[in-house]
Amino acid sequence: MRNFAVCCLLLALAALAPVSGEGGRFDVAWGLGLLMLLAYAAQQIAAGLRLPALVGWIAAGLVLGQSGLKAVRPTAVDSLHLVLLFAAIWVGFQVGLGLVFPGPRRRRLAGVVALSTAVAFLLTSVGVNALGEQPWSLALPVGALTCLWGPCILSFLSDDDELKFISVIGAGTALIILTGTVVLLHRGGPSFGPAVWTAASPWVSLAAGLGVAELLWRLGIFSRRSTAVAGSVGTFLLIAAVLGEFRLYALPFGFACGALLSWHEGSSDTLRHLIEPARPMAAMVFFALLGASLDVGGALSPPHPSLYLIVLIQLFVLILLRGVGPAVWFPLSAAEDSKFARYTSWLLLPGGAVLFELVYLPRAGALSLLSDFSERLLYQLVVLDLLLYGLVFPAVANGVMKLFRAPSPDDAVA
Repeated sequence: MRNFAVCCLLLALAALAPVSGEGGRFDVAWGLGLLMLLAYAAQQIAAGLRLPALVGWIAAGLVLGQSGLKAVRPTAVDSLHLVLLFAAIWVGFQVGLGLVFPGPRRRRLAGVVALSTAVAFLLTSVGVNALGEQPWSLALPVGALTCLWGPCILSFLSDDDELKFISVIGAGTALIILTGTVVLLHRGGPSFGPAVWTAASPWVSLAAGLGVAELLWRLGIFSRRSTAVAGSVGTFLLIAAVLGEFRLYALPFGFACGALLSWHEGSSDTLRHLIEPARPMAAMVFFALLGASLDVGGALSPPHPSLYLIVLIQLFVLILLRGVGPAVWFPLSAAEDSKFARYTSWLLLPGGAVLFELVYLPRAGALSLLSDFSERLLYQLVVLDLLLYGLVFPAVANGVMKLFRAPSPDDAVA
């Protein structure tokens, strides 16, 4: 009840607040502070309802952002856009830092995951073309977007290292498919150059993250407690500005930094211990700003005639391949050295965070390059994807998992 009263008070303040970026110099700070307070209060309410904190963070953003009171507009205000990039780097960094590289027996999973990702792309594309009666120029981009995985969302729903490894491999495979799709659609055309840059940008971001992390590691920034946090915060803030200027991606950059440091065991252990208390804060800021960036009403009104049929095709394919599939084929012997169980396969569906970055953060018009046929339909699909796999599905997956077992302190979804 107390958290509900706090939310009501914050919403009253938001209704009286100026629109972010249109008034005085303190309007952005006002909106960001209000968003963080509301996100924290919503997190407490979600915990009381036994829902993931992720649901509360995104819901707070929806209320204060483009879909609600419009007190926070991350994609329209440069300073908020910089904060969003900075938070995205930290979220990706934490995912990479917590990555555990599996042994030889586990590596064969990578082939299965890559194959299932390719099958999801093919099934969705064929379904959209045949059942949705859409041309291949739209069906292929929809399939490429559908097969994206969400290691960033997943890392805040489960602590299972193997789940994270599976989704990271899937995300890499999906980016390869998306890259090929963009190049294929624009080969020989006047927009081939921008399309190639759009397709290469995630890989350039990954390479830049590896290079920066290796440089900082060799300088010893992450090996000493006195410089680890200050050095990483200062570096990432500077990098956020550079990424925004060159229209590169923050999540791949941060993930590459963290993954390389995870490979250098000594540095990763020190840094992981130091930044653990700040882990929820970075996630809260990122996902709340994600929600604030969405204009649900503007995007879905009016809906494309084929929108909901395509969403049903996507859901069917993903639930079949990522929910039901792993529950059937995953060997019971894997439980010996992993928390992964057949019912936790339902956490493999989310893909919203990666998709959000590809569409919103670089301001590069990625959707217009993906389809000349119906950019608006693709945008509507992206918005529904973010709502389904950021809000609805974490709650549903939580319920599905509880049907199979009683929650325990070690395995509860955060």
